[in-house]
Amino acid sequence: KIAMRYQSVRASSAPDLSVLRYLCLANNSVVKDINKMHQSNYGIGGFSHITVAGALAHGMKEVEVWLQTISAGQRTPIHRHSCEEVFVVLKGRGTLLLGSTSLPYPGTPQEIPVFQNSTFTVPINYPHQVKMMDGYRYYLAHS
Repeated sequence: KIAMRYQSVRASSAPDLSVLRYLCLANNSVVKDINKMHQSNYGIGGFSHITVAGALAHGMKEVEVWLQTISAGQRTPIHRHSCEEVFVVLKGRGTLLLGSTSLPYPGTPQEIPVFQNSTFTVPINYPHQVKMMDGYRYYLAHS
């Protein structure tokens, strides 16, 4: 999942940096090394998933961030989520297959090309699938 939220911070509401430094030193809860995070493929060949920030492992309440890699010629299962989804494509190119919630079944999905340095969103409950033409690495967020 990857949805990033940015909030404007006024000088008067800036976080106490001494607290953040303490948290980072005491239990590393602010800064994480992605290379040391648990990685899974969920039984899908050519697929890698890392939860960068999530509800279970990190106590997130409104957003999750995933880093996923899909090998050339592979695809995600057709699926949907009960939240919005934002993709940021870091590398590679492929196709987003996007269905609609207005039909009882996904029907014929739209085929939308995705490519390096592109971003796209998937609305709540829209069935979708990503298939890769070449190696693909993206950040994915849900809120």
